[in-house]
Amino acid sequence: MWVFLTGDVMMFFVLFAGYAFFRFTLPDGPDATAALSRSIGFCMTLLLAGSSMAMFLSIRYLRQEHRQHLSKLLMITMAAGLSFIGLQGYEWQHLIEQGFGLSVNPFGATQFSGLFFIITGFHGLHVLIGIIYLLIVMIQHHRKPPMADQVHPIKTAGLYWQFVDGMWLFIFMGLYIL
Repeated sequence: MWVFLTGDVMMFFVLFAGYAFFRFTLPDGPDATAALSRSIGFCMTLLLAGSSMAMFLSIRYLRQEHRQHLSKLLMITMAAGLSFIGLQGYEWQHLIEQGFGLSVNPFGATQFSGLFFIITGFHGLHVLIGIIYLLIVMIQHHRKPPMADQVHPIKTAGLYWQFVDGMWLFIFMGLYIL
């Protein structure tokens, strides 16, 4: 898992480096404040922060062998992830209706909209993968194998989920705030 996450960190780094290059070198560099809703970005941040807390608590309940609490917290984590994806889809729809596209930006540099869709889409894909992985872990949990067999998959899912949430903080700060 660590090798996979390291590769993803490098991929996100390359995307952010490209965004920073265009932002600070183009005369009409991307201005996210003119195009993006900080309130939507903040709501998405709250969803993922809440899901991180639920995932953290699920691992805690795993250690205490509270199966019922663990399942509820995994469902909360997945629901928050699905809500995040829904809100991201809403934001994308709104931007597309304003005329944004991979190579079209009505507010300035075309590189902004392309990189925005690539970065947030890549992240959204990771959220979806995390939800699917959590669903698989939860199905395994409901089949009731011994708790010791579940520690590794749930901890791995938690590590991945925390990574996805952490990447969103960089995306939110880099695209919506700075």
